[in-house]
Amino acid sequence: ECTWDNNNKGTSGSLSTKCCNDKYKDCSTSCSPVTVPDHATGKNYCDGCNKAGYTGWDCKYGYYASGASCLANTCEGYNITVCPAHAQCGDCQSGEIVKKQVISCDTYWTPNANKTACEPVACPVGSDTSNSVSTCSFPGSYGGSKPATGKYSGDSPCYACQCNATECIWDNNNKGEGTLGTQCCNNKYKDCTDNTTSVTVPENATCNGYHSACGKNDKCKSWACKDGYILDDDKCIKTCAIGDVFYADGSCGDVNDYTQGSNKTPVGVVYWTRDNGLHGKVINLDNLGKSDYEDPFDPRYPYSSGSLLYWGLDGDVVLGLSDSEVLTALQNRNYWSLYDGEGDTDAIISWGLGSYCEDPEYVTETYFWYCIAEAAEAARAFYPPEAWFGDPIVGDGHWYLPALGELTDLYGCDNNLVTSAYGTSGANGSNKAIINKTLIALKNKGVSAETLDSGYYWSSTENDWGAWYLNMKNGERGVDSKHYDYNVRVSLQF
Repeated sequence: ECTWDNNNKGTSGSLSTKCCNDKYKDCSTSCSPVTVPDHATGKNYCDGCNKAGYTGWDCKYGYYASGASCLANTCEGYNITVCPAHAQCGDCQSGEIVKKQVISCDTYWTPNANKTACEPVACPVGSDTSNSVSTCSFPGSYGGSKPATGKYSGDSPCYACQCNATECIWDNNNKGEGTLGTQCCNNKYKDCTDNTTSVTVPENATCNGYHSACGKNDKCKSWACKDGYILDDDKCIKTCAIGDVFYADGSCGDVNDYTQGSNKTPVGVVYWTRDNGLHGKVINLDNLGKSDYEDPFDPRYPYSSGSLLYWGLDGDVVLGLSDSEVLTALQNRNYWSLYDGEGDTDAIISWGLGSYCEDPEYVTETYFWYCIAEAAEAARAFYPPEAWFGDPIVGDGHWYLPALGELTDLYGCDNNLVTSAYGTSGANGSNKAIINKTLIALKNKGVSAETLDSGYYWSSTENDWGAWYLNMKNGERGVDSKHYDYNVRVSLQF
């Protein structure tokens, strides 16, 4: 009497089972979770018909499966902690101790009954096993007593060949694993005297070539930094690339290498580099905001969502650029102000109160529009919520309102294709896509981060009546009155 659908299901039964309270007892599913015991790791996760869990499990290291439980491995038969000579051992974790057991031996050796050592085996029938270098023809062995025939019958133990170094002829090919005065075997010294010097290869570097001496290639001649690292004061440091995470300690790295809870604190994303990635510029992780349009920006809560920020100083011009100057700067990247938001920000703040502030009406009703440079002052007051406000690398005073040229770098622009100061010529969005991918990855890892949205973003660049913005939807450049409230992201140089 019940109508079946995917939402009409309970906890047991089948499709044909009578229902109660308008719900079938269960739907059909192959998901059958099991109980994962202590000291085990679940595998094959399933989720269906109100059933979720693992369909299998494996015991963790140091435990073995016994029915539905994982029991501690007692390492029965593993009686030693150091692998003996001529042996290859197996390991077993027993509490904090790794116990060992001989599992195989070198040629002419065999494990003893307790598997705690390797014992010599009988020499092969017909072997000549003299203890003299001149007659030591069976490689690496000699007998305890030699029969009159000069041959072993096959039941005598074999030992390492005992040769006197003075009976060996030395040359560059006659070497092994010791020093020049060590006794040799099979007409070879165990090693030669190696006077070659080597360099220490630092972290994040690779050796360019090795000295070859005494049968070894373990002394490096010279080294070079790995890809993605550059030399700085005899160290190889990570270079930065567009889209890298920028951390509070001044380092950067691929977002895939970041783990939440590590000693690294993400504060931004790299959007421009120079000097092969040794220096560059960073954008912060979210848009600045305030709790209400009548409230001032509070750096303790920089990402409040109540209201966006005004540019401010409506009616005043601090560093106005003509349209032709903006176009030339975009085409040639040769006008410092269009790519120097840090200098712009300082100049704007130094301007002080706007001229309209002489009228009490503006002071009380439209203070942020006409009296102060709200966006620039918020940028200088900003510090990442995860960092200390006075941090010498990322604290307040280190961030600034990016200039128009810097916003075009943030979005992605081919300057050779720019034909007008206004509009979207040259804009391609390549960098925005890379940076947003990093911001999404950080957010998925539990970091407070949001993508560059499709709205208007204030720059620190002015013309003769307003301020330039960039539309992150399509890279459009334009000018608006400073009393509009737009998005603000702040930048930092490293």
